[in-house]
Amino acid sequence: MVGKFFNLLFIFLLFFIFCSCAKNPKVKITFPLNSEKYYIRFQKSVLFPYDSDKIDLEVQTNFQGGVSFVVSQGLFNILGVLQMTCSDEKDERLCKVTLNRDLFPLYTGEQFYFWFILETKNGAYFVPNMRILGEKFFDYLGRIYIQKREEIQK
Repeated sequence: MVGKFFNLLFIFLLFFIFCSCAKNPKVKITFPLNSEKYYIRFQKSVLFPYDSDKIDLEVQTNFQGGVSFVVSQGLFNILGVLQMTCSDEKDERLCKVTLNRDLFPLYTGEQFYFWFILETKNGAYFVPNMRILGEKFFDYLGRIYIQKREEIQK
């Protein structure tokens, strides 16, 4: 009886951990730049709630230059390039940006992409970088989903 209880408790904990990790997956992209190795860690899928006017997003990185956040509908229809505000936290930097609903067209339920531009001495560097990733490029793009009104009632 006690063994069954602990087995059920263990299964419940595994399920809870799996759901928590699957619900909020973060992606870490590492990349070489000027003989240094940098990374940027971000939440890959973001839900913009139907009843919100804005959402805050953050990334962790060890890159010390400026970081911009790019939002697009498709790959080439860029909706905005927003400068992120960064602060130093221990061994990394925490960069934040606020997305306003008016940035997105009135197409609810559509998927939007996001990626980053790093400001370097040699110019802009895009993360993820299509030249390095090739066909895996789209696997590393972030996605923003605009919640539909009908999805709230479910």
